[in-house]
Amino acid sequence: MATTYSTDAYANGQSNAKSVPPGTLIAVDFDTNASPGADVGAAIVLAINDEIRLCYIPDNAVIEGYNIDIGDMDGGAALELSLRDGASNIYQAAITSGQAGGKITDANAITRFIGVAKTYTHAQAYLTLLVTAAAASASSAAGRVSGRVLLRQT
Repeated sequence: MATTYSTDAYANGQSNAKSVPPGTLIAVDFDTNASPGADVGAAIVLAINDEIRLCYIPDNAVIEGYNIDIGDMDGGAALELSLRDGASNIYQAAITSGQAGGKITDANAITRFIGVAKTYTHAQAYLTLLVTAAAASASSAAGRVSGRVLLRQT
């Protein structure tokens, strides 16, 4: 059975969009190391379909960019992730940054989704890192995920 981990922004239901005018840029910061989020533990081996939910996407918002630091979450070199929303739109695939730690940015995004308005149901309005290839073994360190998503209110 898949396990869901979350950042502070997702666990708090934070969206930072409180009746802002159209065109306003909104920065949503998130971190698994900030309460009530939780890092992926050092003894955990991530399995296919496990996910780390990053943040909610507010109503009428468009994703303009992202910058995400991913800690070492694999004792080997097998882990692959994809960045997607709750409606399964993939923003970036075949992410290997979790194998030894690294960063992903919108520079490598599937561009057809950046800056494009999406209509979400409430249950789909979030960004997540989904495990698409399981970790080879547990990492020796807790896997921290932190970063920022830039949204524009439409």
